[in-house]
Amino acid sequence: MRPFMPEITRMSERWYERLSQVTGHEFRESDRKPLIFYADDVDFRQTNIVPGFIPGGVRGLAEPLRERVVMPG
Repeated sequence: MRPFMPEITRMSERWYERLSQVTGHEFRESDRKPLIFYADDVDFRQTNIVPGFIPGGVRGLAEPLRERVVMPG
């Protein structure tokens, strides 16, 4: 396992808990959602996963059509 994976896992679970409380929505155990992390903010803003420009300060986004989350590492 890579050294950054425990930190990414912890952060992902923390944000899931927060967003679940705010939205009142939780995924079923069988609902796996892809998480895509980039090495840094520059790589994240240059992604071609979503069309268009990602402005500075954006710390992640959800892509509803494919049900995945994209974030800088």
